[in-house]
Amino acid sequence: MSIASQVFLLLYAVMFGAVFTISDRFRPFALPPQSKPGRRRVVLSLLFLGVLPTGYLLFALPILLSVNSTTRGCLGLAIYVVAPLIFSYFSWVWIILWKTDKFYDEEQLTIEPVRSSLEWVGERPLSGWVIGLLTTVLFVVPLVLLMLASSGIVCSDPS
Repeated sequence: MSIASQVFLLLYAVMFGAVFTISDRFRPFALPPQSKPGRRRVVLSLLFLGVLPTGYLLFALPILLSVNSTTRGCLGLAIYVVAPLIFSYFSWVWIILWKTDKFYDEEQLTIEPVRSSLEWVGERPLSGWVIGLLTTVLFVVPLVLLMLASSGIVCSDPS
């Protein structure tokens, strides 16, 4: 197992745990009986906090296993390509904050810590340029770097 893949797996595991700890404030997997918004929230949570991060891990790890270089740039790459995990969490939060009424019913909005979390982030939507910038930095650039690493353009073994 390459050093780059070990660094990636360690940081990915830490960040995955942190995402679940942080997201619990919004009750991603709490399914109240007979609650259509609760079911929507659980499905969205399964997709953005479960399926997409796991799929990305299964996509990125084989690429990083082939990186044999131990230069600072390659280790930095292994750290930076964890960013799509953070992007999946941000995307989930943006969606539930964009249409809060679709993911929480009136009763759920009064439950702590959901109420205080929603008050803390506010009701002002994010601007399009902020979403575009974060999408580029946290998702597009890491994927491009992984593709370049898989083709040997980035982090190729100097020998």
